[in-house]
Amino acid sequence: MKRRRVLLLNPPGFQIYVRDYYCSKISKARYLYHPLDLLMMTGTLSRYHDIRVIDGMTDGWTHHGVAKAVRSFQPEVIIFLTGVVSFREDMQFIQELRNMVTFVAIASGEMFLDDPVKTLETIQEVDAAVLDFTDTAILELIDRLDKPGEFSDGSPIRNIVYRANGSVTGTDRIKARNETFEIDVPRHDLFPNEKYRYPFVRDFPFATVLTDFGCPYKCEFCAINQLGHKKRSVENVLEELDFIHRLGFRDIYFDDQTFGADRKRAETLLNAMIERDYRMGFICFTRADKVDRDLLKLMKSAGCHTVVFGVEASANKSLSESRKDMTIEAVRQSIGWCRLFGIRTVGTFIVGLPGMTESQAADIGTFAACLGLDFASFNVPAPRPGTELRKRALQNGWIDENVMEMDQSGSYAVMGNEYMTADQVDMYRKKASRQFYFRLGYLWRRLIGIRSWYELKTHFYEGTDLLLPSKFVEKH
Repeated sequence: MKRRRVLLLNPPGFQIYVRDYYCSKISKARYLYHPLDLLMMTGTLSRYHDIRVIDGMTDGWTHHGVAKAVRSFQPEVIIFLTGVVSFREDMQFIQELRNMVTFVAIASGEMFLDDPVKTLETIQEVDAAVLDFTDTAILELIDRLDKPGEFSDGSPIRNIVYRANGSVTGTDRIKARNETFEIDVPRHDLFPNEKYRYPFVRDFPFATVLTDFGCPYKCEFCAINQLGHKKRSVENVLEELDFIHRLGFRDIYFDDQTFGADRKRAETLLNAMIERDYRMGFICFTRADKVDRDLLKLMKSAGCHTVVFGVEASANKSLSESRKDMTIEAVRQSIGWCRLFGIRTVGTFIVGLPGMTESQAADIGTFAACLGLDFASFNVPAPRPGTELRKRALQNGWIDENVMEMDQSGSYAVMGNEYMTADQVDMYRKKASRQFYFRLGYLWRRLIGIRSWYELKTHFYEGTDLLLPSKFVEKH
């Protein structure tokens, strides 16, 4: 295998885009964590190729600055992130780079999950797309780089679609089926760790870690369940935790879709973390029906200080219609257990899900406050390519088939439901944030609950963005 110069690029943008894990969005309150797709691929690539990482979303990078760095590095391969929230902007920038340097462009983004061959045929700026960023097949693809800017061969590669000899080659994405996998330890040291921020992290710097891939659940609004589900071995995860501990990280953001989906594996990992005495805190996402008193107690002992629950709606009917297969009663119980152990709770909500009435949307912020959550995130439905939500929205005329750009974080809404228009969804999402956060008692509890200078700064930025929403515009 010939060593190549490979650039892993999170492109700069005119707003703060969070592009990773096939789920792009515009950042709320200026948070920005590690670009997971690129982070995971550094482990696979660094053993065989000369790699460089540029996260153009971090402070200080401009389009001009990234272009200058690309000219200096002269990469033969650029692996870059894109997403439905920034797709046109990303393609324009990649084309600008191609006017200066000859390279093959390999993309990772959610628009390639649904009919990837057809999608790549219509996007001339991209030479290949990665359908599973944990798969070592990327090495085989790079090995087929024959002459500058072109792939040779054209035979299929698993979880890859690519352009060779004038046509696009690809096979059906291999859906993970509960198997175990391992990766080389991701190169956290190559990223600008001092520039990442996340509102629920307590100590700085923090690392982003993935212990599994995909999701075993079938929520119709989520693109991740298209991937299937597979799990890293506990030993492989511990290798990474040992590495980030040596690097001096103080907190961990576990980016699993459902931490603890495999109860036995989660217990093994948590017990190992306790035994190794990392003394790193962590935050994770999970489902309210996947944790209980015993598991949460173990999580707390291993360093867990914050749990994010996907609550989504205030009524069981909306949860059922969205195939969430969970109840509000389970949410209440799990939040109570977290409070018992001193674990902070975050609830995520999707204002305007199918089945959600206008009155429910109007009061969802108050409902979130009554749950006793420490934080809440109010989002809007994002009918991403390949999701059941998109199929349903098209069938009911809630969106036009040409709608491809969207932002689930709520900077704008692209669809309504059977009870509301998209404009009403947008209005009620904004109202929910005010209902939840603009409470004197709540603000006081947040203030006295601050445990570090990092938390104080984060809360300040969050507060100013709630009062004075801002959009990041690059200075050239």
